[in-house]
Amino acid sequence: MELDLDAIPFGPIIQGSTSEKRLMISNTGDIGASFKWDTQALGKYFTISPAQGYLSPGTQQPLVVIFAPKNVSRDVRAERVKCEVEGLSQPLQLTLTGSALPPTLTKDAPIVFNATVRTSDTKSISLKNPTNQRWSVRVKLRGSHAHFWQPDCDLIIVEPQNQRSMNFVYTPMEMTCSTHKHEASLFFQLPDGQGQAYVFQGISEPPKLINLSLREIPAKSVYEENIRIENWLKKTQRLAVEIEPIKPEKFDASYVIDGKSHIDLGSLEKRDYNLKVSSFKEGQVSAKVTFKNLSSGEFVAYQVNFKFTQPKPQSETTRLSSQVRQLVSHTVLIPNPLPKEVVFTWDSKLPDIIVPPTFHVPPLSTGSCTFNYQPLIIGKNEGTITCFTPELGAFHFPLSLTAKLADLEPEVSFYASLGSSQTKTIRIRSFARQKTDFVIKSSSAQFLHEKSVAAPQSAPNGTELTFEVTFEPTQIGRQKSHISLTSNTGGEYEIPLVSECTPPQPLGPFSLRAKTQIPISFKNVFGETVEFHFATVNSLFTVNKKKEAIKSKKSFSLLVGFEGNPTDDLVTSKLVITRKDMPGIAWEMYLRGSNEKL
Repeated sequence: MELDLDAIPFGPIIQGSTSEKRLMISNTGDIGASFKWDTQALGKYFTISPAQGYLSPGTQQPLVVIFAPKNVSRDVRAERVKCEVEGLSQPLQLTLTGSALPPTLTKDAPIVFNATVRTSDTKSISLKNPTNQRWSVRVKLRGSHAHFWQPDCDLIIVEPQNQRSMNFVYTPMEMTCSTHKHEASLFFQLPDGQGQAYVFQGISEPPKLINLSLREIPAKSVYEENIRIENWLKKTQRLAVEIEPIKPEKFDASYVIDGKSHIDLGSLEKRDYNLKVSSFKEGQVSAKVTFKNLSSGEFVAYQVNFKFTQPKPQSETTRLSSQVRQLVSHTVLIPNPLPKEVVFTWDSKLPDIIVPPTFHVPPLSTGSCTFNYQPLIIGKNEGTITCFTPELGAFHFPLSLTAKLADLEPEVSFYASLGSSQTKTIRIRSFARQKTDFVIKSSSAQFLHEKSVAAPQSAPNGTELTFEVTFEPTQIGRQKSHISLTSNTGGEYEIPLVSECTPPQPLGPFSLRAKTQIPISFKNVFGETVEFHFATVNSLFTVNKKKEAIKSKKSFSLLVGFEGNPTDDLVTSKLVITRKDMPGIAWEMYLRGSNEKL
């Protein structure tokens, strides 16, 4: 058994690279034998493969010897390394020598990568093969921060007389500062034991603010914003949460953007962080939410953006019902979370809702405000009333209103005989909120009145209106009717009337002197022209007309004369007025005549 070499000099190679050479072991005898190398004597930089084996007579076994120095050394050797051969009294021996040189930088200046923490920056490095052999080159990255760089492959193939580019991706998981940068060295191990070296330098900037989409939220409602947080580490970490205002620069108690003080994340876990958001008033709000590892200082920050729109109603629709001109009150509660008193003003487009001009709510309390519903017109209406303060915005309260018919006004009674009249003054209380005219109508023609009555803008508790109504009956008996007053803005009133008409009552006496005439007026109270007949029961009294057609509601002046009494005694009589279509009804007027001056 013999070796074709007893010494292999590797010469100088670059630290970290490898060089291999071939060694042949031959069995020149006629008996097969096994062999085994003393691998302990090879040291830590030399290897022989295979380290043991068996050779049949007349056969050979190629061996591969590799020199792979890890440290710089000018003289690396393993002298007289023994190979024990079965059947031989003396082992075979092999001496290995070499030297390890430090790598020479291909470029003097470092290759600088710049990336925001937890993002990437990629740079390309070209490797040129000027030889006529195909290269299989291994890529080695060293340094305490080498794990932040990743080549696109660990082994690069470069064809003869060609070059190949290789990408290196820098993905830092921690920030750097001006005095501390990430560093790593790159080494290409060439087949000839030489190599190319580069220095990588990484700058990891703080994370950029992640701007989330604008959310539109009704004011005075609570919204939950879920922020997806990802643990960038392969170990559990706790992130403290800090919320800072951006717009406006300072939040008062009318804004609420709040969440838990921290979030715990498992290895590479993704989890939602729940942020509760609300605002009393309308407007746009932005805040910075920072999740920070207090131990390492690493953080991720988000900008949340909210546009608070017109709030929804503060309550379900409130239903109020009242008779016209009657007052119904309702109380609403309004919170004040601020540490100061706020003053609210009301805005109402509903004319029948009466609100106070302002009301005050003490700090850090809930105030109550009462408004009134006093309808004037029968019907239904819907709308919203709003109270507002610059500090807390608007509060909306939807209302559904029903105005019902009012009770009748107090009854008014009239009493008159046929042919006479009675006048009374009627009073109502107007709540008209602007000047208006009430149109007056009666259900019976027996009542006379003006066509309308003017009403000024009423006082808060109403304004009294008066008008006169005259009962001038045309029919004997008791009747019920009504009179109404109507205005488009002031509403409607209905006043019941009870009237009683008795038969005509005698009038007089009317005194006359002999040979004189006096006029006696008589009015046609009926609704049409009527022919009346005139007569006296004593022939000493005369009338200038026996009959007369008198127009409706017109008066006729009848001349009644006295001829004188031959006996000089006082004479009495009656003037009787009748209409043919009303038998049994007569208007009587007593007469008294004298020859002497009365």
